[in-house]
Amino acid sequence: MFCLKSAINIQRRDYGRLYNSNLQQQKFSNLIQSTELDSEKIQVQKSKIAVISGAGGQTAKTPILKLREAGYQVIALTGSKGNEKYNSESLQFVRVDRSKLSDREYVVAAIRNGLELLNVSTCDKIVGINLIGSSIAPSKEDLISVNFDIPMVFFESVSEVGQDISGGTSLLQISSIAATINGTSDCTYASLKKKTDEHLLGLPLVGGRAIALRPGIVLPNPTLDGRVNMGHDYSPEQFCNWKVLPVIGSGNQIQQPVGEECLYQAGINALESDETKGIIVNAVGPSIMTQKQLFAFFNPKANYFMHLSPDLALELAEKVPLGRLAPYSVKMFAALDEDKNKNTPIESEEFNRLFEDSPKGIFEIYDPSKVVVGRKAPIAKHCSMIGQYVFSNNPLHSIQFIGKLGRHFVTKTEMSKVQVEDRLNTEKRS
Repeated sequence: MFCLKSAINIQRRDYGRLYNSNLQQQKFSNLIQSTELDSEKIQVQKSKIAVISGAGGQTAKTPILKLREAGYQVIALTGSKGNEKYNSESLQFVRVDRSKLSDREYVVAAIRNGLELLNVSTCDKIVGINLIGSSIAPSKEDLISVNFDIPMVFFESVSEVGQDISGGTSLLQISSIAATINGTSDCTYASLKKKTDEHLLGLPLVGGRAIALRPGIVLPNPTLDGRVNMGHDYSPEQFCNWKVLPVIGSGNQIQQPVGEECLYQAGINALESDETKGIIVNAVGPSIMTQKQLFAFFNPKANYFMHLSPDLALELAEKVPLGRLAPYSVKMFAALDEDKNKNTPIESEEFNRLFEDSPKGIFEIYDPSKVVVGRKAPIAKHCSMIGQYVFSNNPLHSIQFIGKLGRHFVTKTEMSKVQVEDRLNTEKRS
């Protein structure tokens, strides 16, 4: 087994940067530091290895903790720096070059490097969990690369290593509910997610299974001081102090947010199962809410909704996307408005079986009266981006863009008063 120390620097991620609260930073440090996890709370089963891609993201914290609690030694592939103090006998952060993640040989070498650092040569089981994916392509990448090429290379690499050292290999993809709603439409992101899910289930695995979980809005736990940060610009909690809440289309599109802990616990339960049949599961929580009710949940004092037309939202999302204002989300809301048969609750029985309990509802995760916004809606940032787009493009195209925005806003934007039924989910806990 060889080690590409010159090509892959072993670093750890500074998880403290994920939080705006010193209290939460202290709590997380206490949880993840090896002195606590490796001594009393976790009995490390050295026969189980988990490899996580995209471990530099905010959502990596929960699966890492839960995998270690389940007895896995974890190899966390990350492009971030500063994780040295968290490395231990059950956790190794392997720093990788994101530009090389489409190179299977490179990814295989990174995984083998992590195994060497964990002092593991064989294991009973190896699992791969992919967290890489984006509705908006990062700089110097495209949607195909980030949502299909990189995830599939990761899965194939884990499978290759598993054939050499393990008695069984299982793979978990965190996908998107949009692939269910409009994966066959012209929504590139949703189509790619659907393609990745289907290709994943077609991989030959020995002694394991492939699982694709499709969540919608994922609800992270609040920090100790009540801060909520869903990790995306234009998330509902960022409007908790506004008097007017912006929604796309009717605002009556059904949402079924799922708790982050429930999502990853269900995924780990599926990986631990003796089943070998691959599955694609819609990971939805028990709280069935409209888009309007979800916004009103975080802001029960709001007076009005501003209904942005899908045409206006799509023009912005295609030219200057930011956070949840992305082409896939706009097209998803439009599809739910256009076809009422699609705008019905998604069946959750299969996800409940994976979770092996009743998943938490939104009221069990947040108290709306105590929510403190983690970050505000990025209006100024987005206006700056729009200005840069206008001044950097052909004047004629810029004039047409501004004209479309103005026309759609004046002729299609509507206002409605927040009604009693929009507050039902904020007044009655189900």
